[in-house]
Amino acid sequence: MKKLLDPAAILREAFLTSLKDKVMKLEPRAGEGDLETLLDFVELHGPPLPLRQLLDKRKKLLGFVCAASPECEEIVKAMSSLASEFSGCSNVVIEDMSVDSLAAKYIIEKHSPSQVVIYALKQRGRAPGLYAREFNASARDYGEALRSLSASLRGSLDIDDLLGGLAALGVERVITVIECEPSGSREFCRELIVDHLLREVKSLCA
Repeated sequence: MKKLLDPAAILREAFLTSLKDKVMKLEPRAGEGDLETLLDFVELHGPPLPLRQLLDKRKKLLGFVCAASPECEEIVKAMSSLASEFSGCSNVVIEDMSVDSLAAKYIIEKHSPSQVVIYALKQRGRAPGLYAREFNASARDYGEALRSLSASLRGSLDIDDLLGGLAALGVERVITVIECEPSGSREFCRELIVDHLLREVKSLCA
């Protein structure tokens, strides 16, 4: 039996071929990123696809949690400076998440990022340095999560209480946690965290 041709498929293929030819001839103006120029072109000449919304889904939220201490003050200053420096990059947002779990949940929902990374100082008896782990909020024991939420709402800025509180509030996502085990130097964690965060930002905003 002969396969019938789909008129819609034929038109779609013809359009995509035409669009590809135009894109191949596209010469971005000096100073513009290729991706941004391509998006502008396709939105002007192409089908009504939510391309900007698809691009926004690549946004990464980089947060940091710090209690009141001289070492944390140094980190807050450095993070605030980076947030200002890269405020024009739409692919990343840097937020101070030294707040309770309810406020942290609002920050995450406000930005609706594709990935959340939270930096924190945490003493666990390890060798000084950076440690990365994945926190799966949906896998947290609910009773334990409620205790963490209670502690967070009472003012605790411990990273475990913040994360547990997020789990109790129904934040169902995997969060990357970058912890710094402090040393005797107040500059130690600041340098490690800022260097790591700067590499993350530059990989998205280059």
